[in-house]
Amino acid sequence: MREGRALGDAESDALGRAAIELTAAFLAEQADVTRLLPEETRRQTLARQIKAYVREHLGDGTLSPARIAAAHNISVRYLHNVFEDERQTVSEYVRTQRLERCRADLADPRLGRRGVAEIARRWGMPDAAAFSRAFRRAYGMPPGEYRRHLDRAR
Repeated sequence: MREGRALGDAESDALGRAAIELTAAFLAEQADVTRLLPEETRRQTLARQIKAYVREHLGDGTLSPARIAAAHNISVRYLHNVFEDERQTVSEYVRTQRLERCRADLADPRLGRRGVAEIARRWGMPDAAAFSRAFRRAYGMPPGEYRRHLDRAR
């Protein structure tokens, strides 16, 4: 609301449509008539719910597409179908979120005494070597070097 004046027409229109869809989805769910919503709105709402679930369970190393699908009473195939519009697979989304949480923890000076492997395990990445490779691909340097770089910049 406070930033509304800074938005252009295209952004305002997109946010308005999103707000209407979210409101419709919320009201339909409350009235137990979600089946009456357009398919696109149902898929977008489900995608948001799935993403929230993933973010809440990132630390669980057993988080998998099968578990995510079961938690939402859908098939793994439909889960992948929902993510077709997201420009990344479910597994890529989970990995990206985990890496971002690890990156944030590595950048947090309050967590400076925690080891890199401990941080990776905290966010569901127990294999230190695989974590290091994924972190390097995502951020251009290994996690320990990333932390040292930030320490020197402070």
